[in-house]
Amino acid sequence: MAVYQAEIESKMALIQKNINTIIGSDHGINVFIGNEFDNHFVIGRSGATIYPGKGSNVITIPNKINDFFIAKIILDADSLIQYVQLDFPVNNIRNIIRHSDKIVLYLRGNHGASVKHIEFHGDKGGNIYDYLGKIVMYTLDGIELELSTNKVRPVVAAKIDIPKFEKHHRDIGVLEPLNILENNSLFFFKDNVSEFDLVIIELFLPKTCLYTK
Repeated sequence: MAVYQAEIESKMALIQKNINTIIGSDHGINVFIGNEFDNHFVIGRSGATIYPGKGSNVITIPNKINDFFIAKIILDADSLIQYVQLDFPVNNIRNIIRHSDKIVLYLRGNHGASVKHIEFHGDKGGNIYDYLGKIVMYTLDGIELELSTNKVRPVVAAKIDIPKFEKHHRDIGVLEPLNILENNSLFFFKDNVSEFDLVIIELFLPKTCLYTK
C-alpha cells in the first residue's frame, strides 16, 4: 500500500484540497482510516474496508476487480458527501438493495460463485436513511447514482452526462426518456431507477430535463 501526503507542516493544508491519497493493494486485506479532511481512497482489486472519517472523500473502485472483491465503507456520523467513482459502466451493477442499516451494490462476476459487492454502513449500525444525499456514485458511462426516498423504487435517482453516455451507448437515444428507462439493454434502470436528469450542455439543449417514473 502506498500513502502520499505532505511531509512537512507548512504543506499540511494541502490535505484539505484532496491531496492525501491512499492506494490499496491487489491482494490481501486492506483497511483505510480517514480523518477530518478530504481524502482520496483508491481501492485495490481485492477490496478494502474504509472508515472515511468526517471529510468529503473520493473513493475509487477499479474496473478489473477479483470475483472475491468486497468493499465495506463505514460512514461516520459527521461524514460529508462521499463521492464513489466506479470505473465501469452502470450495467456492471447487478442489483442494489437497501436495508435499514446498510446499502449493498452487487456487481456482475465472471461466474455464479462471484461475491463481488460494495457495502455502505451507517455509523455504529445507524439508519442508512440518515445518509440520503451523502452517497453519490459515478459510473464510467456518465451515470450519477444517489439514494432515493421513492417507496416503490427506493434505491437510486440518477443524472446522465449526455456526452459520456452517448460515447458508451451510441444505439440508445437520450432525448426520449423511455429510451433509457425502459430499454432492455439498460436493465439496471428498468429495475432500480426512480427518476433521472439529463444533464444537457448548451451544445445539445439549453436546459436540463427531469424525468420521473
